[in-house]
Amino acid sequence: MFTYIRKLKDRFIAARDNVGNNTRHKTVKIISFFASPLIILVALEIMHLSGFAAIWACLTDIYSLCKLAITYVFVLAAQSMFFVLLRKHFPAYVVTALLFYALSFVTYVMYDITGDPLLPTDLLLMKNVKEISSFAKIPFRISYVLSFLVTVFGCVTVWFVSRKHKSKFNAFFRIAVDFVILAFFVFSVHTLCLNTDFRHNVLKKINVNVSAFNPIDDLNSNGVVLTFFPRIADLLLEEPDDYSREVIEDIYERYKDVPSISSKSKNARQPNVIIIQNEAWWDPTRLKNVEFSEDPMKDIKNLGKKYPFGNLVSPSYAGGTCLPEFECITGYSTAFVPPNSYPYIQHVLKDTKSIVSTYKANGYETVALHPYHINFYSRDSAYPLLGFDTVVGMDDMPDALEHKDGWYISDDYAADQIISAYENKTKDRLYCFMVTMQNHGAYTPQRYDDYDIQVDSLYLNDDDLQGLRDYTQGVKDASDSFMKLVNYFKEQKEPTIIAMYGDHLPLLGTEGSTYVDGGMAVKGIEFNPAHYEELYHTPYIVWSNYKIPDLKLPEYISASNLGLSILKYSSLPEVPWYQSVMYSMYKDYPAYVRNIKYNKNFEEPGEGEDLSMFERDYRFLQQDLLHFRCYSDLIGK
Repeated sequence: MFTYIRKLKDRFIAARDNVGNNTRHKTVKIISFFASPLIILVALEIMHLSGFAAIWACLTDIYSLCKLAITYVFVLAAQSMFFVLLRKHFPAYVVTALLFYALSFVTYVMYDITGDPLLPTDLLLMKNVKEISSFAKIPFRISYVLSFLVTVFGCVTVWFVSRKHKSKFNAFFRIAVDFVILAFFVFSVHTLCLNTDFRHNVLKKINVNVSAFNPIDDLNSNGVVLTFFPRIADLLLEEPDDYSREVIEDIYERYKDVPSISSKSKNARQPNVIIIQNEAWWDPTRLKNVEFSEDPMKDIKNLGKKYPFGNLVSPSYAGGTCLPEFECITGYSTAFVPPNSYPYIQHVLKDTKSIVSTYKANGYETVALHPYHINFYSRDSAYPLLGFDTVVGMDDMPDALEHKDGWYISDDYAADQIISAYENKTKDRLYCFMVTMQNHGAYTPQRYDDYDIQVDSLYLNDDDLQGLRDYTQGVKDASDSFMKLVNYFKEQKEPTIIAMYGDHLPLLGTEGSTYVDGGMAVKGIEFNPAHYEELYHTPYIVWSNYKIPDLKLPEYISASNLGLSILKYSSLPEVPWYQSVMYSMYKDYPAYVRNIKYNKNFEEPGEGEDLSMFERDYRFLQQDLLHFRCYSDLIGK
């Protein structure tokens, strides 16, 4: 009897100890679950902050602490969701930690290579990652290693805690927790990623700016998570509440007396139109601290004394080739699409009215040429929707790979393809749009064996100087290819207009070092192209083999205005009313992109200048034609 009672007592004590141990293990695991995202946060901040001064400033600033708190909550939500899916803390933590490390790593690699951090729209280019990687050389940061070591430390710590402190939760408790986690995750994602009211009313109050134009400053201030995830809302586009057919009709009524850019004259000459977007074309002689044996653009500058020659104001720097391209062939402004968009991928998803479609409707053969992979930026699917009859990429060009100059197919060969398109056209007139490739970055290591122009500087380091030599040779070749077209079409009887412009400045040096040491940017402070308007000015020139009455263009012009201006000088018999209206709007603001706006005096609008009506009407016309109901195309017929 006593033995039986003793056994009962021993079992009771063991059960009590087990309950105590289980409670202790549960407590440790719960604390570990909520504490482990802090290790991820440390890894992210190591990548983000440089030095103890920045860390101390972060820890003593209330706004920085609020940003860290929001980041922690979002990381915790992600870990919680993976916990529901994987059922254990350790694998959930590993996946979460590696994903956030990868996001941070790619963000700063892109920042070092292109000058811009990773943004949600960049994920739309995943199918072109192989081509993109061929352009870039991954730089080294000690913070990459330190952050990775902290990430590994977190994984080992969580594994050790999970292994040592084993416990069980009953089924009802786990189901309840799963529902709470799902609600928490959905709330966190919706609030940070999709809720624009939270962005404007809460984040802005703690100095979390989500700039449409300057993500570099955002990254430096906010960190990776608060730079990347709030921009997911920019991928979405909804009809504004005040959009309706009546609004478009009101715009039509107010602008119906604007002179049409179509020509009703029977004697008007409709020319062939050739437009070249030359890759990274810019004038390197603008660098003050560099000497050139001759001007690589001297022939074009001489031509510019008789023909329109000036500055195209680009919406992008050192990348985003498709942005000015989209503007030029549509007449639409990227200022009126969601920030950091890739228009061909996100917005040209159906037959879309454009400048190209207007030429096509007037009997032109419309041809797009690009001596590279035509699927880049989804040109292969977008171009036909914009009105191109024929789309020709590198794989469609005979012997293209035998005509490389440096790393890419030469501008000289690109000029030959334009001439071939003209000689083989099947209609009376040709509209041809070419995007070149020869002078695409990167510009080191050395890409040419011989150089036509000597480039020297006491201020640039050896790598930057060599990169500038390569780039300058490409500018010289671009000039020669344009003159080749000019000399060919001088001999042709058919009237022809040829225009060429640069899409953006090249990415020269590391973090803009060529521009800083070359004297275009201030030395001694962190380089940010958004602070220098000149880094968004590329050349443009328009030439014709016949006399065009009143051929004159502004000194500064945006790509959309350039495309509409060439349309105007083409003297087409039928041009939609809205393109005439868009052209007329640019008379007051000839250069209008998201970051830079110049009035007709080539100055930024000052006090008393009201852009609101211009911006409202242009935006409504563009969004109606590009995204919504196309009322503009039905009105006025």
